[in-house]
Amino acid sequence: MIKLLLDFQWSIDEALAADPRPLQVIRDFLNLLAHLHLEPVRFVYQQEQDLFWQALPTRRGGGIGVVLRFFNHVAVQGNGGPNRAIPVNGPNDVRHTWQVALRDEMGDLSNWRTPHIIICAARSSKWQQCVHDHEALIALQDRPSEGPRKRVVVIMQSYDQKQASQYEDDYRAHKYTLADIDPWDVRHIYYPTGDGDHYAECKLPRPQYLERIPLNEVDQQLNHLRSRSWPYQGKYWYLPPAQWQAAAAVTKEEWRKGIFPEKATLNPKREHKRGPVDYSDERVWLWDRNEGHWDVQLGDGTHKRINHEGICLG
Repeated sequence: MIKLLLDFQWSIDEALAADPRPLQVIRDFLNLLAHLHLEPVRFVYQQEQDLFWQALPTRRGGGIGVVLRFFNHVAVQGNGGPNRAIPVNGPNDVRHTWQVALRDEMGDLSNWRTPHIIICAARSSKWQQCVHDHEALIALQDRPSEGPRKRVVVIMQSYDQKQASQYEDDYRAHKYTLADIDPWDVRHIYYPTGDGDHYAECKLPRPQYLERIPLNEVDQQLNHLRSRSWPYQGKYWYLPPAQWQAAAAVTKEEWRKGIFPEKATLNPKREHKRGPVDYSDERVWLWDRNEGHWDVQLGDGTHKRINHEGICLG
């Protein structure tokens, strides 16, 4: 599971004060959570909670309900661990307790995907020296001899309620947020700079039946889908070979290179290029950067033009 850790440089009781900034960041983060259905990392420990409850009776205003909702999302039961994770060349106002929460969420480091660090747009310049290719460098206090680890950073814009869906759109447009859990999303492989013509469409057509299915449950669904015809209900989905296992543990480097098996096409007109091969063991999927679709090379030497939604274009 991936959790979201908000870059929040204030103590939570400061959100009840006159400065409007912390309250706006809280509103934006709650909207982001509501649209993504992901859990936050809890980073408000007992001492800070006590200060908040002491300050609450003296405060008035419509923002109290919002702050209480936020409090319920980020309050920690119990004490944090003994170590910190420190952003390298990051902001000098990152709080000690936030660093403890980051280290605790990184855990034994076996899950390289969590957390995603959420930064409001107004703070992005403070993180500029720390972030490289959409990831922050993180030094571990308890592993000083090891190099820094990396965690995905997402810049959070601020929108009014009419534009609230944009929170999810921004998150999904990120180079790694979806690609790190969805191997059908290969934008970062074909467009390593994170932009370009047809960047948004550069995804292998994923069966709609796999939407919101956790990665560790995908294999069972794929076994069922491979028994169906191709196309299935009018859609040309990409289904990986049967020996491919979504739940197999791989490093981040292996994952991001593309974990679907590849094969060279037999078509000499395609210069025997390599691309993902599907469960037929014949169809090789080649991305056409100029036209923004997949040229699927078939076993008989012909090909089909298929877009990212599984629609055949001819």
